[in-house]
Amino acid sequence: MNIPSMVYEDINATLKANANADTDNDLALLKYIWQLGDGNHLRGSEVNYSWSNAGEYPVTLTIFDDQNALDTSTEFIQVVNVIPTANFNIQGDNFEEDTLIVFNATSSYDTPSDWDRLQFYWKFSDGTVKRGQVAEHIYSESGTYEVSLVVMDDNGAKDKCSRLITIINTPPSINIINPNISLLEGDTHIFNVNSSDDPTDFHRLNYNWSFGKDGWEASYLFKDNGIFPYSVSVYDPEGLSAADTGVINISNVPPEVSITSAHTIGNLSIRMTGTTNETVNCYYLIKFIENGEVIANYSHPRLEGNPNEQIESWPFSFDLQNNNYIEITNISTNVIDAANPAWLTFSFADGNSFTLRHIFNHDPEQVDSLNWSINLSDYYHLMSLTLEGSVFDPGLSDLVEGIITFNGDQVSTFDNTHLLSCPCYSGITSFSILLNPDFGTNLVDISVWDDDGGTDQTKLNLIKDDSQILFDNLAPQVNLYNDPILEDVNMTFRALTSDWENQSLY
Repeated sequence: MNIPSMVYEDINATLKANANADTDNDLALLKYIWQLGDGNHLRGSEVNYSWSNAGEYPVTLTIFDDQNALDTSTEFIQVVNVIPTANFNIQGDNFEEDTLIVFNATSSYDTPSDWDRLQFYWKFSDGTVKRGQVAEHIYSESGTYEVSLVVMDDNGAKDKCSRLITIINTPPSINIINPNISLLEGDTHIFNVNSSDDPTDFHRLNYNWSFGKDGWEASYLFKDNGIFPYSVSVYDPEGLSAADTGVINISNVPPEVSITSAHTIGNLSIRMTGTTNETVNCYYLIKFIENGEVIANYSHPRLEGNPNEQIESWPFSFDLQNNNYIEITNISTNVIDAANPAWLTFSFADGNSFTLRHIFNHDPEQVDSLNWSINLSDYYHLMSLTLEGSVFDPGLSDLVEGIITFNGDQVSTFDNTHLLSCPCYSGITSFSILLNPDFGTNLVDISVWDDDGGTDQTKLNLIKDDSQILFDNLAPQVNLYNDPILEDVNMTFRALTSDWENQSLY
């Protein structure tokens, strides 16, 4: 027989029989059977056959004549594996970040028998590897990447191909929501933006506002009126950026002035005299009471055996809107029939003063005299008064000035110059004035203005007679209390209010 010594997988090989016979008639009657070494056989003096697996195969030819005489011959043929050819296709060479890219290796080649058994291995140069004839991949960072494909058949034969692709970083975009608006000084505005970028970069964007804040949402307190141009820039991790601008028109808010409280502030002196000797123990208990609550306790003993007068002093401050009392109790031992006179002197910073007198009588039939209760409202008309108030200007950069007149005469001025540089300044400028009203109607007039032309004025009538003093325009007092301030947590604000005239508050 005549066969090739080597053939490739899936490539037809021609196998020929070389037969000799005694006669031409016998030659024509010969039968040929080829056993191909892989379990298959063919008939004929010349056949074509391909092997699907590499290896060495014995090829045996058996020839029969018409008398069933036979001859057999065997030779070996080497079937050689065909190395696969790696190749892949993609739709382009440049892609944006976070784009789904399809890598298709169906253009690779191998023999038909090996094709379904090929293994495809992908390497994407970003630490990712995949398997399969078709692979999908997303690059999250820009740059140039080498994509490699290795194709391996069932015999371990390999081929490799690679290709460079470029991943392009797309810049972010940004738009301010409502960029141009009008506000009042003292307002806090919350700025928001709409921004976009590819999914990988979006959560890593950095924002920079021209007024020093960061984040896609930022707040700013406008301390003064004027035109406020601003901008915001956004940067992705690789430095590409976008920006947007806006303008805020801030209008001036005039100051608001009010007189909020009337106090009597001064010094209280008690002068004590009366019986004392080496056996008498005597002391005084003094209580300052406001709206039924004791706000201060003082005590003072008269020393045993000391006949001299004794004087003790304490400061006081009472809000005229409250019910204010002073209670003095004389507590003595070893006293049977004696008296202790005492004098209370109220004195004020303007030189005004007045004195009250009481005798603490130790007569058992007059024990009530050992307690002296003084309702201060009965004596307000004798006291000098301290009026307190405030000016509120939400423009935290505004210079605020004021003049106080009393019965037509200028008695005081004030401003907030010392507060403007204080980080804790909240727009409130406090003032106070010490007055000794005349009998009749007294007028307190306060005018204020800021450096942007805003003005305000308030007036207060003090009506004084020989038994009382009245106010006709004292502003209510309010104190605000709130829970700790936390983001995204509901807060409760509480206000404690009071008013001199018990008017309805709104």
